[in-house]
Amino acid sequence: MVVKKAIAFGLIFFGCTFSALSQGYYPVLDQSPAKIKWKKIQISNTPFSIVYNQASDSLAQLTANYVQNNYLEVAKGLNVKARPWNIILQNKGVISNGFVSLQAPRVELFTTKPQNSSLLSINHWHELLASHELRHVYQNELSRRGLGKWGQWLFGNSFLAGVSTLYIPNWLFEGDAVETETRMNPSGRSKIPQFYVPLFAYLSEYGVPSYGKMMAKSYRELVPNHYVFGQTLSNSFLTRYGEGSVDQLWKGTFASMKPMAFSRSVKKLSGKNIDDYTKELLNKLMDSAQVYALQNQDNPILRTTPIKKGFTQYEYPQWTGYESFVAIKSGLGDIPKLVKFKGPVELELLKLGPKADDEMLSANKDFVVLSELTFHARWGQKQGSRVLIFDLKNHRKKYWDIGLKWMSPSISPDSQYLSLIQQNDDGSSEIIVFDFNTQEIINSFPMGINEMAVQPRISNSNQLVFIHQKENRKKIIVWDWKKNTLINQIDLGQNNASSPFLSEGKVFFNLPDNGLDQLFAWNMETNHVSKLTNSTWGAYHPSVNEIGQRMLYSSYTAKGLQIVEKKLLFDSFPVIHLTVEPYVPQKDTTQFRTYSSKKFRQWLNVYSWGPLASAQNNQLEVSIASKNILNTLQLGAGLMYNANERNWSQFAKFSLQKWYPIFDLSIVRSNRSTSLYIDRKTPLDSLRTDNWVQNKLDFGLRLPFNLTHSAYQENLTLIHNYSFMQIQGYQLPARYSSQAFDGTYFSTINQVNYYKLLNKSALDVQSRKGLSLNFYWQSMPKKQSIRAELWSIQTRIFLPGIGKHDGILLRYGYQQQMRGNYFFASPLQIPRGDLYQNFSEYHSYSVEYKFPIANTDFNLGKLMYFKRLKGNLFLDQGVGVNRNNQSSKITNFQSLGIDLMSQVSFLRFSQTIEVGIRCLYKSPTNNFEFFPLLLEIGF
Repeated sequence: MVVKKAIAFGLIFFGCTFSALSQGYYPVLDQSPAKIKWKKIQISNTPFSIVYNQASDSLAQLTANYVQNNYLEVAKGLNVKARPWNIILQNKGVISNGFVSLQAPRVELFTTKPQNSSLLSINHWHELLASHELRHVYQNELSRRGLGKWGQWLFGNSFLAGVSTLYIPNWLFEGDAVETETRMNPSGRSKIPQFYVPLFAYLSEYGVPSYGKMMAKSYRELVPNHYVFGQTLSNSFLTRYGEGSVDQLWKGTFASMKPMAFSRSVKKLSGKNIDDYTKELLNKLMDSAQVYALQNQDNPILRTTPIKKGFTQYEYPQWTGYESFVAIKSGLGDIPKLVKFKGPVELELLKLGPKADDEMLSANKDFVVLSELTFHARWGQKQGSRVLIFDLKNHRKKYWDIGLKWMSPSISPDSQYLSLIQQNDDGSSEIIVFDFNTQEIINSFPMGINEMAVQPRISNSNQLVFIHQKENRKKIIVWDWKKNTLINQIDLGQNNASSPFLSEGKVFFNLPDNGLDQLFAWNMETNHVSKLTNSTWGAYHPSVNEIGQRMLYSSYTAKGLQIVEKKLLFDSFPVIHLTVEPYVPQKDTTQFRTYSSKKFRQWLNVYSWGPLASAQNNQLEVSIASKNILNTLQLGAGLMYNANERNWSQFAKFSLQKWYPIFDLSIVRSNRSTSLYIDRKTPLDSLRTDNWVQNKLDFGLRLPFNLTHSAYQENLTLIHNYSFMQIQGYQLPARYSSQAFDGTYFSTINQVNYYKLLNKSALDVQSRKGLSLNFYWQSMPKKQSIRAELWSIQTRIFLPGIGKHDGILLRYGYQQQMRGNYFFASPLQIPRGDLYQNFSEYHSYSVEYKFPIANTDFNLGKLMYFKRLKGNLFLDQGVGVNRNNQSSKITNFQSLGIDLMSQVSFLRFSQTIEVGIRCLYKSPTNNFEFFPLLLEIGF
């Protein structure tokens, strides 16, 4: 019985996860530059190894020591041991993150330190990240129980990843990991107001969401993410039922793996199912939140348009004149954009590309500066960040970019100087001050790998203020960069300060106070600290005008950050005494080890085997899939059953992605069959059937280029492929035009794929502006017994619709086949509802109008949660032409129809699926057709 259930689950989950293996190329994965030489540290007496490049040797030693000393403590409360795992240190990017994967099992840690204080707080980045991700390692080991263990034995890690994702809610994965990072570090995220306050604000504004809405989220309002909900729920289980409660929940779920198994496990532990447990807990928090809101009231002047519905953020306000300021706007319905306010009027200045996560913007009356991510054209693991400079007078932008990690730029009020943080691959960093006009470096302030500067901001009189973080403590430092001397500093201890702004002898900054982030001012002359705000849910990003009389800042609400203004009447602000514990050097009782390393040799990791249900062509696959942990080599082999022809094929696939060009190789041996009428005369009594063997070898090169450099996603892929086909045993005297007689045939395929699409907001049904282009040419370059050539071009144009989130899609394709005795398969899209036919020329036209109908947030019991309803009106047309010496035959295809789709989450999973219906009218045949189920899996 156990084996039967495991096989059933394997077919389902493998079909969702790996159906692409049997179709086309392996996907392009993220790699580091080919020239990097990798090393490895095996941490003695542990199941963990550190894989790194030489530039991060010191970070590797620090990480290895942390893992050695803490890996057992990370697993506290989980009755499980870890198997061998590799921990990869990725230091070539700017994104600060990490993940654990069961495909070629590994942990990846992105070592560049974040400037975001709501993530880093006062912690050491490598310790915070390692504790969080190692907890995920042990969570995955917990899934190797019950049917999870049997399923992994039968199908590999893909099954384990699938059932873990479906049966264990994502909030428990992340919430338990956040609790672990908080337990293991001086200040994990659950101690940071910017992390947990959105939940209190949401409950106070909207009340308690259903469990289905909590899992699948909403397009109506910003439901706090699974990290926030997860920490709240995980903390509740740990507090009420002890440190072993997470282990019990996992064990109970994998003991049966029936629908609602996790809810049953919760009920066994707590006496309540997960819906009731969550509702009871959140109701108590809602009561506390509403009382909390009444205790914190401020009455500043609102400077942005009131947010009536949805979620819209106005962040990082900066004065640009007496009544004007700039900010970054984003939200459910808006991609990030730079906006300017002059009085009540909002003006869009610039749509922004991916911004570096430094929580900072700087501006004066002439310029705005910010940091923007850059992507290497080929290596996905390599990003940089550049300085974007926007000229407010001429409405033009320019960049400073030399391929480094430049973050937190700021411009002096007189536009003479620019400062920034440069992050280095070895974990060190430095503050650099440039001459704004010549881009020459004037001075720098270096930081070691155990310290960092946060959000430096340049001011008048050669002064620069920044947060200095070291030994889990923070202080504010004012630096005279011209004289290279420290003017003043204030010790903040373990208080998580951020966003310093220097004006008229005072430093304005953000600091947690009684569970909320508020704004304070430090008077450097008197050394007094004044509390400036009493915001209901937190105040952020202060900006003070030139004469120091008015302050702009962002005030958090459940509908987004609003920008407000406050007069700076310091006599009315209370002077407070900051509680700062005296600095006591930490006594580390553990001995720091220096680990030996060796050259890292990559090996393939077999991570998937067994049955695979393919969504296309009615195929079933039995295969083995493998890749190495650096994503440079993918390999698969197996058997494939085609239900249409009722035969098996053997295949092997290979993709080497280590160098600039990607090398792809596939070999397929198929048993083919066909039936056809030999004489094609009435009466049709000459039907004959034949079976033969087809061997096919494809070898190709790909050059994928990520050209994204602004608010548009841009990509170019060049493909050149050689295809060899051998036919053995074909006995019939006739054949279909898509089949061949015995022999060996050779063809080449060349493709150019390009797209440039404007980023989508969450509410957009498609990109509102963009272009995609595909050029395809397949030919037989030498004389052969069959002759064929096909070329095609297909383009798509994306345009905005009438509504803010509607979209128009125009598609045109043209294809030409040479007059030969063989036809290649067409790459063009045919009209919906029709089957493809061979033509010497073929034109394809399509117009679509996509539009949202309603954001529903509707629960059908515990079975389904309907998140959104949208529609698509379409008109497809095809014109096929067959020419001969005497005449041309033209065939028209046309369909007009509508799709109604709903985004649905089943059984309260966080993953959503697009389901819907299609109705179309085919004018050539005057027929209506109805398709009762359309399915698009959004994993």
